[in-house]
Amino acid sequence: MAIYQTDAVFRRMIEIILNDIRENPYVIQDALSDFVNDDMLSIYGQDEIDNAKKWFKENKVAVFLEHRLDMVTYPCVTVQINGHEERKELARTGDLTATVETYTASEIGKTISYVVEPFDYISYDQVNGHFITPPEVDLTIIEKGMVFIDSKGVGFIVDSVNNTGILIAPGTAVTATRMGVLPEYRIFKLRREIATFQETVTIGCHSHGDPSTNLWLHTIILYGLLRYREGMLESRNFQLATYSSSEMMKSENFGNGGENGYSRFITIKGIVENTWIKAPKRVLETTGASPAIIIIDCDGNKITQI
Repeated sequence: MAIYQTDAVFRRMIEIILNDIRENPYVIQDALSDFVNDDMLSIYGQDEIDNAKKWFKENKVAVFLEHRLDMVTYPCVTVQINGHEERKELARTGDLTATVETYTASEIGKTISYVVEPFDYISYDQVNGHFITPPEVDLTIIEKGMVFIDSKGVGFIVDSVNNTGILIAPGTAVTATRMGVLPEYRIFKLRREIATFQETVTIGCHSHGDPSTNLWLHTIILYGLLRYREGMLESRNFQLATYSSSEMMKSENFGNGGENGYSRFITIKGIVENTWIKAPKRVLETTGASPAIIIIDCDGNKITQI
């Protein structure tokens, strides 16, 4: 996960909740079960639940991101991101984590620099797998495991190096006359860093006509948000989600033949982690009396030596 896509997560979650109740009316029955289980509400009874089921069956509830420019139709549910703020008490020095990821050069659009640039070797003994190299080729920087490669990308693992040249597996047929040496590890390492934010999301439940429709819509959306808090939020790293609801209010954005529009808002607060990757680095090995690891950036510049 990189930058948490809060708006998309909640929009899709609301769509799944609404689809769930269309396919499974028993969810509405359970969400509104107080109308049959609470003696004080028995005056409304099963009729209230059946009316809610009928309303959801006959009305398509659209889902919108807040502040869209075209006309919003009712009934609908809106998703609005109210903001996000980094939690200072959860900050890490340098945003460091222990996570280091591996990428191939092609995955990040980089190239692997040669340890030894392509050259014309003097001769090749196929029986012994021995290349005689020109004197200007620095054999001291070549190690076992590196790749002796031709211009077509055909490579051979370096078996050893002596004072006259490079050895690969005995009996290997080689037709190219110009070869270069690539490092053994042709991959990049990238550290993933992290910051923790508090996200605040407002879910608007909007309907028109009978105010009861807004009660049903709010109840079902809140029920679904609770039902899927673990499966859709916590499993996607939206942690410690808490909910609160506003009072029902008349919607000033709705006007249709004298009917009233109603809105009620559910506010969700939770913790998410935003991550990013640092600049790619790769490792080249060197030989000699004092073996070392040289860390080189993606442009081939040495930045440190261990």
